[in-house]
Amino acid sequence: MRLTGLATGMDTDATIKEMLKPQQTKIDNMKKDQEIVQWQQEIYRDIIKETNSLMSKYFDVLNKDNYLLGSSSLTTTKVTSSNPLLNMTASADAKEGAYKIEVKSLASNAKISGSEIKDINMGKTKLEDLGIAITDTQVMKMEVEIPDKDGKVESKTINIKIKSDMTIKELASEISKETNGEVKLEYSEISKSFEISTKSAGKNVTLGISSDSSDVKIIEKDKDGKEIEVTYKGISAVDVFEKMNIKSSGKVNGSNATGTITLPNGQSGGFDQSNNKFSLDGINFDINGMSKDDTVTITVSKSNDEAVKKIKSFVEDYNKLVDKVNKLNTEKRNYSYKPLTDAEKKDMTDDQIAKWEAKAKQGILKGDNYLNNMLSDLRTSMFGKSGDTLFSIGISTTTSYNDGGKLEFDEEKFLKKLNEDPEKTMDTFKNGMNRLDETLKNYTSTNNVRVNGKDAKRRGLLVEKAGYEGTTTVTNNILTKKIREKQELIDTQIKKMSTMETNYYKKFSNLETVMNKLNSQLGYLTQMMG
Repeated sequence: MRLTGLATGMDTDATIKEMLKPQQTKIDNMKKDQEIVQWQQEIYRDIIKETNSLMSKYFDVLNKDNYLLGSSSLTTTKVTSSNPLLNMTASADAKEGAYKIEVKSLASNAKISGSEIKDINMGKTKLEDLGIAITDTQVMKMEVEIPDKDGKVESKTINIKIKSDMTIKELASEISKETNGEVKLEYSEISKSFEISTKSAGKNVTLGISSDSSDVKIIEKDKDGKEIEVTYKGISAVDVFEKMNIKSSGKVNGSNATGTITLPNGQSGGFDQSNNKFSLDGINFDINGMSKDDTVTITVSKSNDEAVKKIKSFVEDYNKLVDKVNKLNTEKRNYSYKPLTDAEKKDMTDDQIAKWEAKAKQGILKGDNYLNNMLSDLRTSMFGKSGDTLFSIGISTTTSYNDGGKLEFDEEKFLKKLNEDPEKTMDTFKNGMNRLDETLKNYTSTNNVRVNGKDAKRRGLLVEKAGYEGTTTVTNNILTKKIREKQELIDTQIKKMSTMETNYYKKFSNLETVMNKLNSQLGYLTQMMG
């Protein structure tokens, strides 16, 4: 606490404060400039957030209800069946009309069923309870043939380690584990019988129970993790499963789904599939629930109602974004409203501060090159190659340039084009949406963007400019750097003012000392002159 001015009678604090006003004003103005940059950053980030929300809603393949970049974006295909229990669907590529499906056989897995055996509890009944004599740990063999994803069939011999005191449930678990879930051993409490079956179906799937009882060498790891070869005594799998009333001679195969499909134009063709669910001509057939020699009719119909609804929703959301960006880019700035200093805020209510700052933020991005270029690029996205524009299918920008490139949707023209040439219309729409998606990413993507098919080795332009929460750009961007630089200037100016203030107080303190001496001398002279 400084106590000055006693000798001079001056209000030193007030005087120094007045002398430092130009410096304080300079600091206040620098803080106001910094706050405007912070506001600009907040607005940019708000635009990024809203744009990414639009892209997530319409250009994210995981958002199936609104996705606009797929081949089926514009057409809703519905499948009805004479058997309502069947679950059949179709893509946009399927042709409309009635299809007749005649089933000759259903696809099935390879399985070996046993006869009745009572008093079985999978979790409690042990192999020794069934009379299976096992010395220590032995190995039985099963043979499996399953086509891979390319259709190549490979025969495998599976080694199953068994013990006499293991339960049937533990045996079933071991079989599943060694076959990667492909083979399962089950017991039905209803039929009171066992069944061994494969997960995969089809005529190329094979399951066999081996009678080979020769010893088996298996590579295992010892307690130190070192690989060693262990020899196990073999046991005939045929003998083991016979104790469960499962008798098998040789191998068994699954079967394919076969039948005939008659097209809407009267042509027909046969099908031979390894699964009861398969896709042909854009239709996803599911004949589970049908039986041999069953016949059903399915009808494929298409509707454009969802397409119109989806496009209208997109245009509405897109126009909100364009309107917001355009307003920020064109609204006039009222220079009477500037950021408030802390001293000014002390005399205002929170509501007054909020209203003042709302007016102060208006127009701070007027004529901004980033926003101006973004609007221009979005308008350009409406154009493609000759005959390949969104304009050609009824989606165009408004005639008023002041709208900033907002869209209009001519539903009648769009439906006309869709009915005349659905494939071309869908391609034109998808290409236009892809251009828009690429343009939006060029400004707001938080990942590296591609420009003209090449990695630009940068994020979106607005992200580079202002950064975005949740990414490394939040502190590594142009405006944050600018804010830091301004803060450094402010800190330097505050330090300079502090030095000036200290010097001023020293000078006034010296003045006080001189005045005290003069007052003392004056008092002495007055006393002498009596």
